[in-house]
Amino acid sequence: MRYHQHCLPCRQRCSTCRRLAHLRYPHFRAQGLHVGSGLAEAAYKTVVSTRAKRAGMRWTPEGLDALLPLRTAALNRTYDAFWQDRSVALS
Repeated sequence: MRYHQHCLPCRQRCSTCRRLAHLRYPHFRAQGLHVGSGLAEAAYKTVVSTRAKRAGMRWTPEGLDALLPLRTAALNRTYDAFWQDRSVALS
């Protein structure tokens, strides 16, 4: 585990170093997992921000909750399957 330079002489760990002891970034990276927030932030920008924050648009939470699954299905190219699943569920 890495410590800040000011934590090394006395081995008194600051709050950041104590928190790092609980995070297992090397373990997750070894499994090929992403540990940063970049993927989530990019997904938010792609799915939510570009659609919901256009000029003049106002959304209620309910309206946005209804739109986002459609937007996600369109971006994932699963739009037709999205509706097929809904029609089967309603039958």
